[in-house]
Amino acid sequence: MIEILLKAVSLLVVCGSIVYLLWKMLGSAGVPWKNWKEAPVRPAEDRYVPGKKECAAIFGCAMLFRVFMVTAGFLIFCAFVDGGSTFQWDQFFGQWIKWDATSYVRIPDGYDTVQENGNYVMLAFFPLYSWALKLVHFIIPNINAAALLTSALCYSTGCVFLYKLVCMDYSRETARKAVVLISISPFAFFYGAIMTEGMFLMTSVLTLYFVRRHRWALAGVFGMLAALSRSVGVFLIFPATVEFLETYRPFDHFNLKNTILLVLKKWSWLLLLPAGTCIYLYINYRVTGNPLDFLRLQEVVWNEVTRPFFEMPASLWGFINGTYSTSTKVCMFVPGLISLLGVYAFLVAGLKKSRTMLSVWLVIYVIVNTSISWPLSLCRYLSCAVPAFITLGDGCAKNRKLDLAVTISFAVLMGIYFTGYLTGKQIM
Repeated sequence: MIEILLKAVSLLVVCGSIVYLLWKMLGSAGVPWKNWKEAPVRPAEDRYVPGKKECAAIFGCAMLFRVFMVTAGFLIFCAFVDGGSTFQWDQFFGQWIKWDATSYVRIPDGYDTVQENGNYVMLAFFPLYSWALKLVHFIIPNINAAALLTSALCYSTGCVFLYKLVCMDYSRETARKAVVLISISPFAFFYGAIMTEGMFLMTSVLTLYFVRRHRWALAGVFGMLAALSRSVGVFLIFPATVEFLETYRPFDHFNLKNTILLVLKKWSWLLLLPAGTCIYLYINYRVTGNPLDFLRLQEVVWNEVTRPFFEMPASLWGFINGTYSTSTKVCMFVPGLISLLGVYAFLVAGLKKSRTMLSVWLVIYVIVNTSISWPLSLCRYLSCAVPAFITLGDGCAKNRKLDLAVTISFAVLMGIYFTGYLTGKQIM
């Protein structure tokens, strides 16, 4: 019964949001709906524009926070992990090499350098983070330390542009809250780990920021980088297209020639996003002769297949009531279900208040990341659901009690799960 209810909620929230957003987008693009009313737009003169000093301060604070997290990781290692042996830095940095991180530090040597049972398993991982790591590794000899620095730099840059993005449509306080909450959410420690979350945060936020600024060439470039960071990155072309349609209103006094010229001059830059995915497909082809080999690897090695998105909440509930250990349930499935239901709530709450492109991105992000059979990393993926944190940050900026409750809860839970991650629990 509960499984059916969860599937129904998922279908209702996602499909209802899609219908509403289509109606909203087409109306804003010039389709003459009956009784259509334009959503109020914040006047340009009322927008707060962060200065260079403020952005530098945000970047510096974000880097200091990452230093704090590494220091906390050091204390966790000394207290719970080292087993009483003599301390060595290599052991500490090696403690961050877990799960996918093993592949990310090997990819700089080439996708074809490691085989497992005849499979080039590293092809399942997108390349941009490892390419950036290779550059940093020229400066930092220890590749694990270089990887932590790469993640920290990406995360800190992402925080700056998230702040600038939110300031365009919300208050300065909402922007601050969004940055703080996305930084201390229960699984936000992955932004500084040897994973792609920091890189994807940076590239996706930069794409959204330049889309919002209507600087289409830069949006295309950073969108291509997002597509090289994670598979979901290429789907940023949809919120970008929505912003394009709402900005230039091609259905308002439609003119075919002008519309074609507009598409060629501005929208065509967005084709760089699928170009990024094509680069990744070419890597697969060059190594194995099959551009889609990564899909085969996900099924053969990780038992990951595509399933309807609305089955994910019910699957999580089934895992919670299954035979897995209590530790695995608490580390993986319980927070996964709570996080997903929370994102659903933020999606609904932001439909009318958020800019259409942000809501569209959240819908697509949820669908892509829940259309899988095995939710090993769902919590990590949802930690990059940027529009959800913007909506939550706006709510916290207007309600001090909510802000206090969310901040304390997030900070405590992140401490617990960060400790679990470094001590080898099923947190991936």
